[in-house]
Amino acid sequence: MDEIGDTEKKVDTLPLATAMGRPLRLNTNIAVYGDVGSGKTAWTEEILIAQKERLFVLDTTGHDYGEKKFCELTHIRYDAIITEKKDIAAYVSKEKFRIVVRCHGWEMECLNIFQFDPVEQSCAVPNCTVVVEEIHRFMNGQTMETELENIVTLGRHSKINFVGVSQVPRGQTNPLYRAEMQMFVSFRQTEENARKFFADFDSEKAAGLKELERGRYELFRGTNEDLINFINTK
Repeated sequence: MDEIGDTEKKVDTLPLATAMGRPLRLNTNIAVYGDVGSGKTAWTEEILIAQKERLFVLDTTGHDYGEKKFCELTHIRYDAIITEKKDIAAYVSKEKFRIVVRCHGWEMECLNIFQFDPVEQSCAVPNCTVVVEEIHRFMNGQTMETELENIVTLGRHSKINFVGVSQVPRGQTNPLYRAEMQMFVSFRQTEENARKFFADFDSEKAAGLKELERGRYELFRGTNEDLINFINTK
């Protein structure tokens, strides 16, 4: 009887995990998909990231972000389009920066500037929105590049918002990536494998992806309120 009483007493004195005083969400990770010409990139630039004051865009295709003719039409402002690795540091050290990095072959080296320091419990460039175009290039069904994984999983500790953009979620069934995305957004999808991917979230909405007009999308994870809050956050 005494042993049982002692055990119960120990259990009763364990602290409750209330998480009081801790923010429920420190960052937001968003996946954006859509066919060529469906409007996903224009929406990402003009709506999703237009107001961000600390913005790092990794444009692996080299022509989607920062084009002068589009910037004049949309009034989107960037500080620079960078094509040399050595030029990145001068911008990300500023209080506010909006840069587009165009590169082939050293994309993951670029993302190393967001490397997480376990001692400081932060990264060297915190409080930033990071956009990666054609993200499927750096993932497959089971793994993703380490530099990318660090941003997706550890970015929350440094208030890094991550946006991954691609046409079809081919090779992006990575369990870790899927688990860490607060929102999945899709514009028009005509490929069957893409619609099957989204059918796992909502089969009725996924069935209509093929019929979406340009610029229209479906939100498969998260809420409209979450999305609006992200858009309005500097």
